[in-house]
Amino acid sequence: DLNAGIYQLRGRNHLHLGLPLMRVLDADQLRGVIAHELGHLSTGDGQLNARIYRLRLRWAQLGAQLDEGPASWLLRPLWRGYLSWFEAWSFVAARAQERHADAGEVRLVGAEVAARTHVQLAVAMLWYELVFVPRLLEAAAEAKGPLEDLGSRTLRAMTEPLPPSRL
Repeated sequence: DLNAGIYQLRGRNHLHLGLPLMRVLDADQLRGVIAHELGHLSTGDGQLNARIYRLRLRWAQLGAQLDEGPASWLLRPLWRGYLSWFEAWSFVAARAQERHADAGEVRLVGAEVAARTHVQLAVAMLWYELVFVPRLLEAAAEAKGPLEDLGSRTLRAMTEPLPPSRL
């Protein structure tokens, strides 16, 4: 994964650092990302985030069922009204948590390194989604099955310089 995160499993906190993420960052940037993720634990928002995530999944499932049900014409406006309110509320809460985690990152590595990290990751994520994944899917289609060297392909691709014309 080109991602990092904190998740809770059976009451224990786990830090996830994707190898492609570690490949595109220098040591200071990686320290900042780790500080950012640990910043989420300092407010205890891991539990809140997990609850919000589960609620969003449940609402999406309910919405799919309502759209197919016989009373969809009646329930859809109620569901969509609540869902838009919930999405707006949860976005504000998530942004507040991100700002807190960002502040911890800036305190550790400084504003310049943090800003460079966020920009670099935004560009890398776009490249990953728009260039790398489609290439990977094409290679899997040509191979007519799963790719055995997926990890090495990913790591190799993360070190290829992105041509300025693609930026």
